[in-house]
Amino acid sequence: MASVFLSKPATWQQSKRLLDASWAAEGARFGSRERHDAFYTYLLTPRSGRWAYVSSGKTGTTSTLALLFRLEFGVENSALVADPSDMNRDAAMHRAVNAGVFRSLHARDDIDSLSGYLANTLRIATVRHPTDRAWSAFRYLCRSQDLRHMQFAAARIRLCALTGFDWDSHARTREGFERFLDFVAIELGDDSAQLPDNHWRPQWLDIRPDLFRPDVLGRLEQPDALIAALVDRLGRAPGDDGAIRRGDLNGDPGAMRDRPGWMTAPSVVTRLAHVYGTDYEAFDYDP
Repeated sequence: MASVFLSKPATWQQSKRLLDASWAAEGARFGSRERHDAFYTYLLTPRSGRWAYVSSGKTGTTSTLALLFRLEFGVENSALVADPSDMNRDAAMHRAVNAGVFRSLHARDDIDSLSGYLANTLRIATVRHPTDRAWSAFRYLCRSQDLRHMQFAAARIRLCALTGFDWDSHARTREGFERFLDFVAIELGDDSAQLPDNHWRPQWLDIRPDLFRPDVLGRLEQPDALIAALVDRLGRAPGDDGAIRRGDLNGDPGAMRDRPGWMTAPSVVTRLAHVYGTDYEAFDYDP
């Protein structure tokens, strides 16, 4: 029977040993220690060891984690969480790590090798059309400004400083979106030690399909296919024969159906290709 983690997470010394060993073996392929460690931080696992899910922001992570919870434990998570530090209106599944239900891979105290674990488990990732994801992320950032929320506050301030972004006139506009893309490009640059936020950095950096080739790659645009693939590979938990809901995908529906007409303007397309070109190619999306 599936169970939660009953032990404490790995100590920082244990995590460091796992990360140090991985960095020594694979570090050159990541380019920086920050990118290496961030990759393993966003790899979530259950105690059973049956799967590992790489959580890339704005790709339906909330609903995917809810589905994995259901397949692991045979019940829906009905716990409700309102976290003032989190803009997500349905934050419960993102507290599953704190609850010991899931655990970041590098925080497991029962493994000897990060790559060894990944070689023997079902590797899962979710992706989204890079254009829609970027537009959704920008809208989410604008919402944080509307709320004067602490989430993304540092990014909003840096955005002003680095691109001349004006929150009074640029929010949700073409000019603002272009400046946002310029901002992401700056933070991805060789001279930057600042890795862009998980909600808008390229999905390729989170998933690293060259190192973590997903066994199941779910697309936000095809939720039924993801459900079918996970049920096929993981099976239903014993006694669970109820209908599985698609969920709301934690998405921004407006980003998918209301792409602004100016999204096809050459200056916008050029910037999207510059920032997210690897995503279009790696995950087979048309620009």
